[in-house]
Amino acid sequence: YRNQLNGELRTAKFRYFNNMLSERCRRNVHNQWDQLNKLLNRTSKAGITTIMKDGISISREELCNEFNNFFVNITKTLCYPSDTLVGYAYNTPCIPESLFMYPTHESEIVTVFQNLRNSRTEDKDGFQIKP
Repeated sequence: YRNQLNGELRTAKFRYFNNMLSERCRRNVHNQWDQLNKLLNRTSKAGITTIMKDGISISREELCNEFNNFFVNITKTLCYPSDTLVGYAYNTPCIPESLFMYPTHESEIVTVFQNLRNSRTEDKDGFQIKP
């Protein structure tokens, strides 16, 4: 009896979620997120209206300008990293379990692609993929 009840509960749960995320909802991503948030008991959160920077409260246009300045300036430092950052990256110890990747150069990437062998493997439709 317990196994039958668990099976019925599993089927009912599947139908409930399937109906909630029906085809009507799948076509509209906004509705889909609303349904998922309702399932997860998440309520909408109010946006940030003010922040504190150097002890000063910033809001509205000034807040918008601060965010713009931050993202504009951060891209400059990312595009042109300092020598100390590059030196630090190359001097870090090797950790085998880490996902850290050392910085690379265009010439290294070109060399890797040039050293790839031609494959005679075919995809599922029988086409041979060539570099």
